[in-house]
Amino acid sequence: MVSHYFVLQALIEELNPLIRGATITEVFTQQKNELLISLTTRQSKTSEDDYRTLQISIDPRLNYLLLRENVTRAKKNSVDLFEECIDCSIEAVSLHPYDRTVRILLSKNLTLYLQLYNSAASNVLLVDASEVILEAFKKNKTLQGTSFTIQAQPFNNRLYDDILLFTQVVTQDPSKTVSAALKQGIPTFGSVYIREILHRADRDEDLFVHQLSNSDIEHIHAAVRTVINATRHPQPTIYFSGNTPKVISPIQLQHLANSKAQFFDSMIDAVRSFVVKSFQLKGVEAEKQELLAKIQVELNRSRKAFGAARSQLASSSGADTYEKLGKLILTNLQSINKGMTSMTVQNPMTGDTQVQIALDPKLTPTQNAERYFEKAKKAKASQEEVSTRLKSLAGKIPMLEALEASIEQCQTKEQIKTWRNQYAQELKAWHIIKGKQAEEKLPFRIFTLRDGYEVWVGKSRASNDLLTMKYTKPNDLWFHARGASGSHTVLKVKGHTSAPSKEAIQRAAAIAAYYSKMRNATNVAVAYCERKYVRKPRKSPPGTVIIEHEKTIFVKPTLP
Repeated sequence: MVSHYFVLQALIEELNPLIRGATITEVFTQQKNELLISLTTRQSKTSEDDYRTLQISIDPRLNYLLLRENVTRAKKNSVDLFEECIDCSIEAVSLHPYDRTVRILLSKNLTLYLQLYNSAASNVLLVDASEVILEAFKKNKTLQGTSFTIQAQPFNNRLYDDILLFTQVVTQDPSKTVSAALKQGIPTFGSVYIREILHRADRDEDLFVHQLSNSDIEHIHAAVRTVINATRHPQPTIYFSGNTPKVISPIQLQHLANSKAQFFDSMIDAVRSFVVKSFQLKGVEAEKQELLAKIQVELNRSRKAFGAARSQLASSSGADTYEKLGKLILTNLQSINKGMTSMTVQNPMTGDTQVQIALDPKLTPTQNAERYFEKAKKAKASQEEVSTRLKSLAGKIPMLEALEASIEQCQTKEQIKTWRNQYAQELKAWHIIKGKQAEEKLPFRIFTLRDGYEVWVGKSRASNDLLTMKYTKPNDLWFHARGASGSHTVLKVKGHTSAPSKEAIQRAAAIAAYYSKMRNATNVAVAYCERKYVRKPRKSPPGTVIIEHEKTIFVKPTLP
């Protein structure tokens, strides 16, 4: 809308007297699709020079032409363009009669054309007296040396005053709607002003041309004339949808009378405000989308974890089964000898069903029973942990869904700030935003496993020492690739009521293998033990330790 024909028309009327006579001192770009023209104007012989900048955007998403106070040029990443314009004076600024092309007539028989089509076709061109393109902002290699022409749709503006010509143009295709016929017949108006015409004429947009009566045409033509006359006496206005600037117009639009509006004394101020608010909104939207993406990642992760935990709980063999097997072994000790791999006994619950129990031939009958009791103990602890995790996730998921819905409603920076403060505790706890403590980066890599365990990994020899000697508890599990240099890796067990699961140990070992010289191997031996069995010899180099009571696990190096 900033490059609508009527907006440009009002803007050029204001710009022409302000920059006519100004001297171009510099033309450069320091941002994609944006051209800056530095101008110097002296109002009188006794006054100081007035420095301003003409800012031109040909970004397909938002074309605009702005007059700003002098823009300071960046020290890096700026490029000089249109050097033939330097020291030229601006003789006149005008708008094509029926095309969104601004013409800046310069001294030295040069002309700058600004094609503000709000599409990929937008461009800035410098042409000579013969209308040959000397330089183009975009596609310079293709356009340089070619003849400049405006590919505008032919338009006879006499129809504004001639109702017979207007009728002829509008009624060419009886099968079209009146709205479509007006868009084709008066291309400078566009959708917003066609809607305004029909609103003022009190005619339906969906009315077909063949349904038009002479009275309809007269009312529509009168509305066209009224709108055209209104553009000659601008009342710059911006219309909003919520806090979003949607329409900028040089006239007040009756069909948007119920919308929030802001009025301006000049078109220059209105355009500047529209552009600034659009960029501010873009910043708000970018911040909102970043937060939304993090919430959705955490929400998807939590939903998957909930499903996995529920499946794990459902598929668990259960502590009761192990408990019963252990009791059956104790009840039938006289029937078991060391070295047996299994035994079959009657099910005491039914009396007629045989139960086969697997035995470890290396263990005594009593030790086999104890083995099942230990399995029952671990299974019970695991089930309790999974149940606790399910309850936690069952509360977390609805809260994340509420966060997702509420951030969607935020439209301003102030609303996002309030939202951040309102949910600060949850956002920090789930690492969606960083608290002050989280922002103080530890010299370790930290990974969170699916079941909630954290794995900490050293980044250097000094970091390895710090991790192992200062940041690790006696019962934490310590990992290192066997026979290869690598990072100290620690599986933190704080806050967990049971021993780490086999899966957690495998994942921690895989991380340790990944951060070792064996990263590219397919099967790596990783030693691990409790931290209390890791000691550092006196006066040894950083990262050097001795371990005892270690176990070995073979894993593929990978990250979670």
